[in-house]
Amino acid sequence: MKRLLSLSVLTLSALLCWQSPGSATQEPVYLTASSQFFSVTGEPMAPGDLINVALDAMENGNYVDAYRLVNAVIKSNPAWPSGYHTRGLILLSAGDPAGAIDDFTYTIRLEQRFPTAYFNRGVAYLQIGNKPKALEDFKKAALLYRQMGASEHASDAIQKIRELMAEGYR
Repeated sequence: MKRLLSLSVLTLSALLCWQSPGSATQEPVYLTASSQFFSVTGEPMAPGDLINVALDAMENGNYVDAYRLVNAVIKSNPAWPSGYHTRGLILLSAGDPAGAIDDFTYTIRLEQRFPTAYFNRGVAYLQIGNKPKALEDFKKAALLYRQMGASEHASDAIQKIRELMAEGYR
């Protein structure tokens, strides 16, 4: 992953610290008012690249930084489902399943055929104890994964369905 020195974000001004994987030091990431994101090479960054930086931050436990980066992406691309889905993942990882459910639901509103959003919303429903809703989402995820030919992911959803059915949920 390219190291970032500066980023520019629409209507946002903040200093974040991002720690590179395998690095002992944190690198500053500057967010300032502008309409584009820039890498260290001065090239504009695609929203997907910023999502990857946010996911790296999340995996390192830097939930605040990850959340801020994804919010910047969402502000510049409000109709992009992956932005909301990624923010839902961050919230779920940070221990906010209710917030994650909101973002996964919005992802689905934007793109009804987003099986991973259904699967992850099912996981979030499990975390808050709503097993009937979790079962619905796992069923929808399994169906969409099968339609897409993603059998390994469909198997994961089917396993969750079996576990819930073994507990008596239908």
